[in-house]
Amino acid sequence: MINEVFPKNEVIEAIIKDVVIPIIKQLEVDLGKQMYEYSVYLGEDKIFSKIINSEGCECFSENAQPIRIRFRTISQPNKLRFHVEGVFSENISPEGTGFSGFNTDGSINLNDLTIKKSAWVACYNVWDWKGWKF
Repeated sequence: MINEVFPKNEVIEAIIKDVVIPIIKQLEVDLGKQMYEYSVYLGEDKIFSKIINSEGCECFSENAQPIRIRFRTISQPNKLRFHVEGVFSENISPEGTGFSGFNTDGSINLNDLTIKKSAWVACYNVWDWKGWKF
């Protein structure tokens, strides 16, 4: 069973700064500037949400592209696993590519906020949330 948790705000902010922002900056080359709504989920429930741009600045947009972040405990004390997944609307996909978003995961040390992350993976023609990999 997965033991999902809602971490402190500083943990969420570290993931946004060091994991999410670099990915969306790279995506700007193909997608142009977008607004993104990152949401922290606990299971299937949205617990926290904020809309940001590629600089990490809070903003407002009715058409923000959704990014889900989920956290769970692991056997190592003071560490959490995280999973980040973006599933974007088809209308921002570069024509003919089927680009639909990205996913990545890793772990964060709660003592010093150091992050070990996997390379992010672009997704194509995946229009539904996949969640944790088992």
